Amino acid sequence: MNGMDQTEEAMVARALEIEPALLPYVPELLADFDALGSDVERIIQLLRVLALPAGAHMIDLGSDKGALAIELAKQLPCEALGIDLFAPFMQSSVLLAFARTGKRG
Repeated sequence: MNGMDQTEEAMVARALEIEPALLPYVPELLADFDALGSDVERIIQLLRVLALPAGAHMIDLGSDKGALAIELAKQLPCEALGIDLFAPFMQSSVLLAFARTGKRG
């Protein structure tokens, strides 16, 4: 699916706690959800306490649709990068980022 080999498919399916055969249906099934499993606002509250310096760099590995990385970049003085192995989630993250910030990429 989407250029993933069987090992990558197995890793994504395991992370999503589904069978690999269901991967083609995941984008449509989860289309209405921006954040998957993370309490974005709670994470941001916890990071605010750290008083990050302006321009700090954050990496969200396994970012799903990028909701956390997008909100980090909007609400904290940092740059955030979301990375996910599942291409449909990365495509959704680009659309979500543009919708929320008006910025591409």
